[in-house]
Amino acid sequence: MTQAMWALAPSGNYGFDDRLADQPMLFEDEANTAPLQDELAQHFAGRTVPIDEISRYVVTQTAFHSGQVKMKTLRPMQSAGRISSPNQKRPGQFPAGTLITFPAWG
Repeated sequence: MTQAMWALAPSGNYGFDDRLADQPMLFEDEANTAPLQDELAQHFAGRTVPIDEISRYVVTQTAFHSGQVKMKTLRPMQSAGRISSPNQKRPGQFPAGTLITFPAWG
């Protein structure tokens, strides 16, 4: 389903509002990545992993997409001190080859 939605709206700006069913917005302009942050912190707890492995996990194992990994998920995690990187050149930027360290969960 996410592939189909991205095919229709490559920018990621899509929404669904069924006013007849009296339902709230199904897709918001800004994704709440807090659940993804918690999922990553728990799944990768105590490990240092390359950014590519994190992106692959997000795409294959969660409802989130690759465009939500770096700036919308990892950047806030780093700002909050939830992750670190032993080889990152600039904080908040995660080019290929960047290693991310997740502290032990708990």
